[in-house]
Amino acid sequence: MLLAVLGALGGCSTLTPQVFSPYFDDLPAQAQSRQTHRAPTLHEAMAEAQQLQFRYINAARQLSEVNAGSSAALLGLSALAVFKGITNPTTRDLAGLGILASGTYAYGTTMVSRPRQALYLAGADALACALTASQPYDLAAGFVRGAPDSLETLAKNADQAALQLEQALRALRPLAVDRQIKVNTESPQPALCQGASLTPPPKPPASAGADALRLWELQDRNVRKLTRSCAPSRPIDVTLTAHPEVKPMVEALEAALRSLSRQSQQAGAQIGVIETAPAALWDRMMNIQVKVAGEVIKTEPDIGAVRSAAQGLRSGAFALTGAAAFAAPAASAASGAASMPQGTPQIAANQPSGEDDTKPRASPRPTAELQNAQIALDAARSAHDPLRAKLAQLKARVDQVSTPLARCGSAGSITAATLNLLPDDTEREVTAGQSISFHVSGGTGIPNALVLAADGSGARNLGPPTIDGARFKFVYSAAATAKEGTRETVQFTDAAGQLATVVHVTVRAAAK
Repeated sequence: MLLAVLGALGGCSTLTPQVFSPYFDDLPAQAQSRQTHRAPTLHEAMAEAQQLQFRYINAARQLSEVNAGSSAALLGLSALAVFKGITNPTTRDLAGLGILASGTYAYGTTMVSRPRQALYLAGADALACALTASQPYDLAAGFVRGAPDSLETLAKNADQAALQLEQALRALRPLAVDRQIKVNTESPQPALCQGASLTPPPKPPASAGADALRLWELQDRNVRKLTRSCAPSRPIDVTLTAHPEVKPMVEALEAALRSLSRQSQQAGAQIGVIETAPAALWDRMMNIQVKVAGEVIKTEPDIGAVRSAAQGLRSGAFALTGAAAFAAPAASAASGAASMPQGTPQIAANQPSGEDDTKPRASPRPTAELQNAQIALDAARSAHDPLRAKLAQLKARVDQVSTPLARCGSAGSITAATLNLLPDDTEREVTAGQSISFHVSGGTGIPNALVLAADGSGARNLGPPTIDGARFKFVYSAAATAKEGTRETVQFTDAAGQLATVVHVTVRAAAK
C-alpha cells in the first residue's frame, strides 16, 4: 500500500508550474539558430502556438490528476492506519502513518492551485483567439505572390491601368472647359471693295410705299455686309465651348480612377497584413507566455491580465480581420462615385453655331484623345474586376472568423482595446527640415493621422501609413521654413473612429 501511495505521488512530481512553448525547450540551440534561421512562416507560427496551447491544457489536466492522486493516497493511508490499529498497533507505525498522511495532504494542497489551473486555461483561450485571428491569412501558395492571379500581380495590373487613366485625364481635362482664344477676322477682298460705296442709302419716307422700304432694307443689309467684309483684319476674342463628348468621358475616367485606386490601396494594405501576420502571431504568443508566467509566480494571480493578452486581435498586424476594412467610404458609397462606370459615356446633342464671329464656337472633336480614353477605360475594367474578386475571397475568409473574434473582444472576458503609439510620449520635438516617425497599433482597421495647427487655421492628413513590422508607420516632416516654436497636434484614430491618441509636436530651428 505504501509503495502504491509513493508511486501515485511520484507520478505527479514531474509537474512544473511554468509552461512554455517548444521554442524554449533548448534555449542555447535556439539562440544559435535564430541568428541565421529565417523568420517563421504563418503555418509554423500557428503550429508553435497550437503546441503551447496543448501544453497549457495538459498542465491544467495534470493539476487535476495531482488532486485526484493525493486524495487516493490519503484514502489508502487511512485504510492502512485502521488496519494497523486493529491488527498490530504500535506508536511508531501509527506516528509514521500520520506523518506520511500529513505530508501527502501538504503535497496535494501545495501543488494543486485552482487559480493556476484557471491561468493555464486562460492562456489556452487567449491562444485560441490569436489562432482564430490568424486563420484568414493561412493562404495557399501563390495567393499573394508568384502567380498570374496573385494579389500582388492583380494590384500591379490595377496600378498600370490607373496610370493609363491619369494620362487620358491629363489630355482631356483641358478640353472639358470653355476656352477664350484670339482669332483674326477675314482679310478684305480688294476686287469687291475697290470703288464700292460703303455708305448706307437714305431711308425713304413711309409715303414711298412698301416696295420702296423693302428695297432700302435689302440695300442697307448688303452695304453693311460689304462693310464688314472690307474691314481690315483684326483679332477678336472667341469662346470655344467644350465638345459635348469630352465632359462625360472625363467624369467616367475620374470615377474609374477612384474605384481602381481604392481597390489597389486595399490590396496593398492586405498584402502588408498577410506578410506581417506570422510576426504578429509570434509576438502575441510570446506575450501570452510572459503574462502567464508572471501571474503563476504571484500569490494571488490575476486571470484577467492573462485574458487581456487576447485584446486587440483585430488591430496591429491583424488590422484587417474585420469587414470594416473592406467597406467603401461613406461619401463614395452614397454618391456612387467610387463605382466602376459601365458602358460608353452619354453625350449631349451638338448645338448649331451662330454666324456671328463673336458668338461661342464648338471645339472640334478630339478624336485621338477620346479613343485613348476609351482604351484606358476598357483596361481599367479588365484590371478592376479580377482584383475585386480576389479581395472578395479574402473578405469571405475574414467574415468566417468575425463571430469567434467578437467573443475575444467582448467586455465580459477581455479588457477594452487600446490604440498604442511608439514612442508613447505626448510631447515630441523635431528640427526644421527634418522628420520624425510614429508607430501605431491597436484599434480597428487602418489608423488615420490628422495634423492640427495650434491656431486652428486648418488640418491636413499625415498621409497613408506604411507597414513596419506589426505596426503602421506615419512620418511627420517639418518644413525647412518653419519658425522656431511652431506647435502642431497630431491626432491618431483607428478606422472606426472610436479610439484616439494625440501627440504635440514642437519645431526647433536648425543649428547654424
